[in-house]
Amino acid sequence: MQFQLLIVLVCCVFAYLLGSINFAILISRAFYGKDVRNYGSNNAGMTNVFRNFGKIPAIITFIGDFAKGIVSIIVCNLLFFLFFKIESPIYASGLIGICALLGHVFPVFYKFKGGKGVAVSAGVLLAVDLTVFLCVILIFALIFVISKIVSLSSIVSAFTYPVFTLIKCLILGESLIDSVIRVFFALTISSIIVFMHRANIKRLLSGNEPKIKM
Repeated sequence: MQFQLLIVLVCCVFAYLLGSINFAILISRAFYGKDVRNYGSNNAGMTNVFRNFGKIPAIITFIGDFAKGIVSIIVCNLLFFLFFKIESPIYASGLIGICALLGHVFPVFYKFKGGKGVAVSAGVLLAVDLTVFLCVILIFALIFVISKIVSLSSIVSAFTYPVFTLIKCLILGESLIDSVIRVFFALTISSIIVFMHRANIKRLLSGNEPKIKM
């Protein structure tokens, strides 16, 4: 048990450090000699990259940040299979997902000023629960098609994540402990995302949040 906890701790540190590698900052500096955090919304994320540098850099940014979430969970799963021949525990995936998200939001490599965590959270969710991921992505897509506002789509999707998680637990008849763990981590991740969008929420309420022009 102690060795398992050590593996989880190592994976959490790895996930945080991996999450701290911000592709929006790397791409804007490497290809344009600029820091995306000094432009537009000052956010180191895909949407701000899109608005200031275009579609291709934004797509690369999304893929990189999305992959961070997936890789964080996969590494944990591989280590548990390698050492214990079992799947990683539910709590491990939850903790590692949160660490990857916190690394992206508060990156140690960039003075703790990063992005809002939507892409990396999506990667975590895909690696942890494909069914809930598809449901959340569907909501995101529907809201975006209607509104053309990324922040609104992200906020609504974040709210639905714990809801879909709870519904799936009830449908599958998960144990109370497993259900509580899954919903708790879903609530934590969604709360962080919503908190990071607090400025967007103010603009949405005032009608000043910009739409994406494709």
